[in-house]
Amino acid sequence: MGLAHGKGAHLWAANRTWSPAARMGIETPVPVRGLELGVDGLRDGPAEAVWYDPMGGAWLRKENVEVKGGALVLAAGDVERDLAVVLRYR
Repeated sequence: MGLAHGKGAHLWAANRTWSPAARMGIETPVPVRGLELGVDGLRDGPAEAVWYDPMGGAWLRKENVEVKGGALVLAAGDVERDLAVVLRYR
């Protein structure tokens, strides 16, 4: 899910198999392999994607991206638990 706005966008990818029981080791979450996040309705131009681990409370990485045709696809990679990304226009 996500929200695009005048300064960029905020996106959240939720792995539905990640749960409080998974956090306690009672259940085993199923990783999502090769996750890509697609967003449209954006302003064209250069932007920065900043990845965040909401469960661990840590910023993971930054990458420069280019919005073209109002759309962007971000490669999140393999995701075991929830993941967030902030997109900021440069």
